[in-house]
Amino acid sequence: MSVTEALRESKGRYALYLRPFGIDKTLLPKPKLPLISRLLSIRPFPTRIEEELFDVTDGYIPLIAVGNPTANKDTAGGLAFRDWVDDEHWQSYVRNKIKEAESIVLLLDSTRGVLWELENVIEQSAAPKTMFLFHPRAQRPEDWQDLTRQIIPVLISNKLLPADFQFASRAMGFYFVDSELVEIYNSNWSTTSYRTAISCYLSDRAPIKHQAT
Repeated sequence: MSVTEALRESKGRYALYLRPFGIDKTLLPKPKLPLISRLLSIRPFPTRIEEELFDVTDGYIPLIAVGNPTANKDTAGGLAFRDWVDDEHWQSYVRNKIKEAESIVLLLDSTRGVLWELENVIEQSAAPKTMFLFHPRAQRPEDWQDLTRQIIPVLISNKLLPADFQFASRAMGFYFVDSELVEIYNSNWSTTSYRTAISCYLSDRAPIKHQAT
């Protein structure tokens, strides 16, 4: 289906995936599973972050993303619904999608486009509905430090974090619940690490349903 068709089916509800285009071909490390789990697993490894994200959101709400203009539009199945937008209009497209999204996953990197997306998520007061995941390269301490040096000041200057904020350790991601920061830690940074982080975030975002007694 096209993005328009997917949104029609979901009555306009969707999760937005913002990322540097280069991550689309990046394979995550295999999870460190016990031998019996590896033998019984039917999942193909390794995978990409988008596959994990799609697998978690599938059947809940559509996952949409901007298509890489330099990539083949005939993308493999099991991935986000994509719109291809030209350079003149992509920023207005993303602004609108940030505003209307039910949930957002932003993969943090130091590219100009991702830093612009971070600023716009904050400007539109969309941080409370956003999960921020660090690029897998941040598994290397020096890359993590480089990214946090760019990301933390943006969050502090917009009063989302206190002026003296520091992560407790090398977080792979974070999100906000009632203005409180939830830090995600996993030393493996593998496929299941990202999958678990995304699942926890969406679980916290899910509305509480009260049954009649």
